[in-house]
Amino acid sequence: MGKIRKYVGVEITEVSNGYKISQREKIALLLKKFNMEQCNGVKTPMVTDFDKDNTPSPMFDTTMYKSLLGSLMYLSQWTRPDTAMACNLLARASNQPMQRHWLAAKHILRYLKQTIDMSLYLEPKGDLRLTAYVDASFATDTETRKSTSGMALFLAGALIGWKTVKQRHVSLATCESELAALSLMCTELIWHNQLLMDLGIQVPKPINVMEDNQAAIQMATTPGVRGDQNTLMCASIM
Repeated sequence: MGKIRKYVGVEITEVSNGYKISQREKIALLLKKFNMEQCNGVKTPMVTDFDKDNTPSPMFDTTMYKSLLGSLMYLSQWTRPDTAMACNLLARASNQPMQRHWLAAKHILRYLKQTIDMSLYLEPKGDLRLTAYVDASFATDTETRKSTSGMALFLAGALIGWKTVKQRHVSLATCESELAALSLMCTELIWHNQLLMDLGIQVPKPINVMEDNQAAIQMATTPGVRGDQNTLMCASIM
């Protein structure tokens, strides 16, 4: 059978110290499907402050929008973490997309054309240790004032997992939004750790989680938690 070269549309290339995975063929087909083979490329997946722009614009065809967005999200979940945040923002308008959302989705396509030869490089370095990075943007959704969690998970220095998601509750402080992101990251760590154990890989402990909010770090690492703090942490998990 030989070594794997492709898996569910993901192209896998073996290099000297690891692997490169990409979806160049999928991107090319997507550009052709939406008649954007000759479009001009752009250097970023989304324009600055798109999520803060509430300028009214005409409604757009839901079926066509979901068709493009679904393909973009498929790419973002397999090999293009650089488009995850942009896709997440556009997914929030999937039921009632406007013209500006459609233009933003096409902007991602132009970015993918510009970066079509980029690959996700997987090169394990050192021991098979999990390291997580987590952050949150506080109350950035202009309609609901909900925060957004973002996280990245590395195994031996190689990126193996990432996620961007709007939080389910409205945080009243940055600390609360950061705790919600930490909570979600911990559930991801438990799942990945169990998966690695099922594969016969023992992950060194403890697992380092990188967080930049001092209040959230203090609450997460303090053994004793006051009643009001306990309520806050429970709300963050919901």
